[in-house]
Amino acid sequence: MSGKLPPGFDPNTTPSMIPPKGVTPNFVNGESISYLGLNAISACLPLLVIFLALRIYSRIRVGYKFGADDFLCVAAAANILAWFGILIHKLHGPYGHHLYDLPVSEMTESFLRLHLTGTVMYASCAMLVKVSLLVLYLRIFHPVYVVNRAIYACIGLVSVFYLVSIIYDAVKCTPAPGSQGGYFLAALYCAPSALEISVALGVFGLVSDVVILLIPMSLVLPMNLPRRKKIAVTCTFLTGFLACACSMVTCVSRIQYWRSKSTDYTWDIIIPDTFTVIELTVGHICCSLPTLPPLLTSLRSSERVQGILKHLHINSPHRQANSRAEDGKPSPSPASKEARHDDAGNQLPEIAAGRLTGLRSIIQRVFPSQTSQATGSNKVEDPSGSRDTSGGGSDVHSVDMDYHQHLRKGTGRSPV
Repeated sequence: MSGKLPPGFDPNTTPSMIPPKGVTPNFVNGESISYLGLNAISACLPLLVIFLALRIYSRIRVGYKFGADDFLCVAAAANILAWFGILIHKLHGPYGHHLYDLPVSEMTESFLRLHLTGTVMYASCAMLVKVSLLVLYLRIFHPVYVVNRAIYACIGLVSVFYLVSIIYDAVKCTPAPGSQGGYFLAALYCAPSALEISVALGVFGLVSDVVILLIPMSLVLPMNLPRRKKIAVTCTFLTGFLACACSMVTCVSRIQYWRSKSTDYTWDIIIPDTFTVIELTVGHICCSLPTLPPLLTSLRSSERVQGILKHLHINSPHRQANSRAEDGKPSPSPASKEARHDDAGNQLPEIAAGRLTGLRSIIQRVFPSQTSQATGSNKVEDPSGSRDTSGGGSDVHSVDMDYHQHLRKGTGRSPV
């Protein structure tokens, strides 16, 4: 606090808020729910780092260069980690306690400045997460003109909204140089509008998350894809439902806090901030998930990974039990062995089914005419992690059809 204090006023024994009737302030070991936010950060922080590392490793292993969405994703992660650090510092301080259990001396200039910084950084985190995902969609669905325009519009709207909220909070809640009261009076001045901005951020976050989820689903669901591949692509994007659910809970908690007209903000803010931690983490994970299928495909084809899986399969208890059972059976006669060998020779070998590689390669196969117009050549890059070509004579694509059934029909035509 700054400025002169009235005579007889002791900030170390005066509560920051008048307690309810019959309640005695407890400055020593008052009730606290700061553990909610700390537990949420403890659970979400490792997930955030793991999925970011998987995304970066996917780009490096597949051999595709970093794009704008990757840099935005890294910037979003850096902002989220910084916001987590600010929140942890506040949770180890006044946050989580009732305001009447905190002496006025706890409301220091540094705490109030940190509180404003955290408010501004949340808007920055949300903006970067959403724009990162939209830019990734822009690369995946670039051949589809209508979706391309819609994504550009969403990027502009999201950026403008969050930038305006950042500027508004920074200007209104920052005290003028040389003003009396400093951040203490500035916090009292901007508190009512800060709650309204918080509600607006919650509502806009929910609506924008739903729109961002509908953009890919509107294209994926009507696609004429094999069932397994459609399920895989759909599940990749349906994780956005979890982000929408977190946004809804965050929005509802902020509206309830606003409607309660409570001034006990160090206590009431914990529930919204806890769900905000989950919301930002899930949103960031959704940014990384569409880039992981090429990594899984690459690892599946790796000889080292196949050797490890084979070793685990051979040494599994179920496999060893089957081996012991086989050892107890009588060995087949030479005639039966020869008969099985003849039957196997008359059967055609199985061909692996198509696999989910890059999401953009799927989009380009579904919209080939728009792809050729957008790229101007037959060679198509897959920025989601894999590389593919359309019309090239030297590349082999996975085909989701029964190749041998086609041969048995005796048509003599090539299935591809």
